[in-house]
Amino acid sequence: MDYEAFYLPLALADLEEIYRSTAGALQTPDAAGDLAAMLDNAVGAILKSPYACPHYHAKRPLKAEYRELRAGGVVIYYVVKGDTVEIHRIIHPSKP
Repeated sequence: MDYEAFYLPLALADLEEIYRSTAGALQTPDAAGDLAAMLDNAVGAILKSPYACPHYHAKRPLKAEYRELRAGGVVIYYVVKGDTVEIHRIIHPSKP
């Protein structure tokens, strides 16, 4: 089955913040570009095999079955719905 990625607005905001903070902190857009490429590869891996990543175990019950992928210090939280992978959050240590 081919899966398609759908980024929720909060995940897109996470990406923008990660890019801004990485480019600003390191004073180079190249580092931010490298991080963007790593994130793109991580999402590509999710799309190839979305059920391979472990469930996220929350302290309280959630409405959806969240999964998480940890790669390069980044955590991507997502939900599989049919042939769509909804990217809900992208957390990076550069975020406050």
